[in-house]
Amino acid sequence: INYSIYLSECGLTRAPYGDDSYYYDYALDIINGVSIFTRFEPYSYFLATFMLPIHRIFKYVISHYELLPINWFVGSTTVALVLYFTDLVVPIKSKKHQNIAVCLLLFNSCFIDGVVHLYRDGLICLLIMICCIHIYNSSYNRSILISLFLGLLRGANGFIMLFFIVLNYVQRIFRFSKKSLVL
Repeated sequence: INYSIYLSECGLTRAPYGDDSYYYDYALDIINGVSIFTRFEPYSYFLATFMLPIHRIFKYVISHYELLPINWFVGSTTVALVLYFTDLVVPIKSKKHQNIAVCLLLFNSCFIDGVVHLYRDGLICLLIMICCIHIYNSSYNRSILISLFLGLLRGANGFIMLFFIVLNYVQRIFRFSKKSLVL
């Protein structure tokens, strides 16, 4: 739907905001061997890992809208992890908590906008959910690694997750309830 709106209204196949073209164009530079190490943009390298084999084997350049299913898959995996995390924090005895969790996520316009475009936001949400699950289970080594990678994608999010790791560690020392800390 966004593709057709951008094409008819702006004459573009990408979002008029520029983020998706930034990541896609740099991923193209990576697979073509142009300025590979001029800037460090991990999301573009993530996209290039999907583009490179197809480009090398079939000599076909994937357009940006053909990469969108990757973001959709990441977004749907995030929704599944939100349900899993909700069940960890508040065990699901009825569908009420599950429905609330899904509605809060799916009616969040920022999440939906980040997933339907070729933005790094969907991957960031996925990593945040994975990190939250590991933090809740007191898997500090894994959560620190994930938060460091998250920090490479967007520094502030990585810092926030490191803060939550420290907060969970303090909770563990002083024996606060995990549910009260999460809520």
